Amino acid sequence: MRVLFDAYWWESGPISNRMVQMELITAWSRAFPQDQIGLVVPGRPRPLRALPPHAEVMFSRSAFLQASTNGLIIPRIAKHWRADVSVVHNFSALRGYSATFIHDFMFMDHPRWFTGIENAYFRLMVATSRRASLLLTSSQTEANRIFRTTGRQATPIGLGLSSALVESVPTRPRAVATEGQAFVMAVGRLNARKNLAMAIDGYLASGLHVDNPLVVVGERSGRPEHLTRPALDAIERGLVRLTGSVSDGELRWLYEHARAFLMLSLDEGFGLPLAEARYFGTPAVVSDLPVFHEVLGDYGTFVNPTDPTDIARGILRVRRGSTRGERHQWEDSVRIMRSEIAERLRS
Repeated sequence: MRVLFDAYWWESGPISNRMVQMELITAWSRAFPQDQIGLVVPGRPRPLRALPPHAEVMFSRSAFLQASTNGLIIPRIAKHWRADVSVVHNFSALRGYSATFIHDFMFMDHPRWFTGIENAYFRLMVATSRRASLLLTSSQTEANRIFRTTGRQATPIGLGLSSALVESVPTRPRAVATEGQAFVMAVGRLNARKNLAMAIDGYLASGLHVDNPLVVVGERSGRPEHLTRPALDAIERGLVRLTGSVSDGELRWLYEHARAFLMLSLDEGFGLPLAEARYFGTPAVVSDLPVFHEVLGDYGTFVNPTDPTDIARGILRVRRGSTRGERHQWEDSVRIMRSEIAERLRS
């Protein structure tokens, strides 16, 4: 099979999007070495790092917006390169046979959580998705949303962990003063749907803040959340420590040493930090959402994300264990993808 990949984020871009794109392409090259792989990267020809063996790189200098690259440039390259399929992210190819991976259509249910620019971006994703030969997504829960909101069937493929995170050397971040200091952690971009204000309120209600700071990893992104006065006071007093982004080694250290992990989002398409917490054996207190049950099974402590008292009870119930969980392999994801693509090509 000749497979042309959208590699728009190969060198830079949103952290989670870039990681998923690179891991899927790399896993495909490992699982199916007989396939011929092409990568379409924006910009002028230049050396690239971490390329899969024998991958052919094609540079797209005529378009820098992902929507136009995927929609117009990739179909042209695919025809010239004689690709059997184009595998793209977010924005579908407008011609030819293509498989489009969609992270989520959450904005369809909750447009108020996103900025005007973000909503316009997402609406264009939905519009181009109608031209995709095959839609792929991360979870069955998200596949259900895509079908409910657009009428299109999507195949869930699951997500693995970042290879860089799994292979990193644990390093204590500055936000934790000493090796033995107890703390609680949360991971995620700081925006309205991540529900950080309620997470902080629940953490304060638990009483753990006396000896256990809350370390929050994540950059500000999208529509901001308005924190309560107690939450702002907790940040000012150092009870809540906002780290911004951290290295893979620092993130691994936090997972391996945290007393508890909090993820109290109001909605998600998948929730990759949950899979990370499970793998590193971090006790997880999470929103009682269908997708979190799908990702965690019975591993997590599920709470009402809008009730600080319930959140506090969940935090106090968990205990640090020593058993690491299983992790989904990226090779499993690409086997699902290739099987679906091959079946549709045959038909």
